Amino acid sequence: MTKITTDEVECQACGSKQNVEIFESINVTNQPELKEKLFQGQLNIFTCDKCSHKAMVDIPVLYNDMQRKFSVQYYPSRWIFDDSFLNEFTKQGEPAWTRDGRVPEKVMGYLKWTHIVFSMDELIRYVMFRDRISEKWKQSS
Repeated sequence: MTKITTDEVECQACGSKQNVEIFESINVTNQPELKEKLFQGQLNIFTCDKCSHKAMVDIPVLYNDMQRKFSVQYYPSRWIFDDSFLNEFTKQGEPAWTRDGRVPEKVMGYLKWTHIVFSMDELIRYVMFRDRISEKWKQSS
């Protein structure tokens, strides 16, 4: 499911505030146009109404491809230095909820193995990799 929120964002250039539509997760199976928006660098972009300054709203984004059964979670790279964020993972880098070996019911199927990235470019490259793998194995079937 695609999750969109509206948040007030302050322009880094002029300090003006405005409401911005922000994607916290995108489901490219249900809304394939969002994949193109991601690839074109148009996802979670703030454009100031007052001074036209453009900037990325740097928040976590979950990419979900239900058809190909994979997901990618983007986190801002600055979070790597946040101990409370790191506490959400085991020593092996797995989500902390795996510590007791049980997966919450809300985390189903392939979402248990969500790939984690720390740059939007990395997210795009991983999606491209998965697309290419899918194409290659489709051809040899």
